[in-house]
Amino acid sequence: MKNRGTTTSAARGTYFGAEERLNIGSVALAQTSDPAERGRLLAKMADAASDQARVYRDAFGPDPMREEGGRDMAESCGHSATLYRLLSDVEYAVVDPGHQRTLDPHSDLESCAWEVLARMARTPDLAARMRLLADLADTVEPIVGGQAVDTLWCLPSPGHRGWLTLAEKDELIRSMGVRFRLKVAVVNALARLIRHRRAYE
Repeated sequence: MKNRGTTTSAARGTYFGAEERLNIGSVALAQTSDPAERGRLLAKMADAASDQARVYRDAFGPDPMREEGGRDMAESCGHSATLYRLLSDVEYAVVDPGHQRTLDPHSDLESCAWEVLARMARTPDLAARMRLLADLADTVEPIVGGQAVDTLWCLPSPGHRGWLTLAEKDELIRSMGVRFRLKVAVVNALARLIRHRRAYE
């Protein structure tokens, strides 16, 4: 039987390996406008975020977020994975309107976001789809929380780098000499500040 230290070390290795996959996906998204390729990349990012959700508690322990009513970070990672998968489905639907969605259309999250997701899927212009992310964020935040919604603000595309890239968030987190959860909270606050500042530029 593995001891706790071994389990924690392995879980953290998985978590940060998944973070690296998210960063790679983010860089690739910034370089392609092709919806099929974006769909593929977002599906891989969904898998990476799912891995983070799976190992988070083993890696860092329980991590309830006071600002989200005690929602655990592991749950938030899972919601991020769901958002990536929804956006992957949107990109595939741009190419093929008959694309079979991954998620249950009767789920709380997809049902509340259905109208915005459908509009995105009917919008062939990538820049216009990216602008609809703001509507999607407003729609899903009551269900997934602000931490997961920040996933949407990091998504880049050619000519649009996102409010704060995942790589930049990762670098800020690694450079701060404070507890992991506090690092994430501080970085997300910076992301929101940058987002609002650029909105008025």
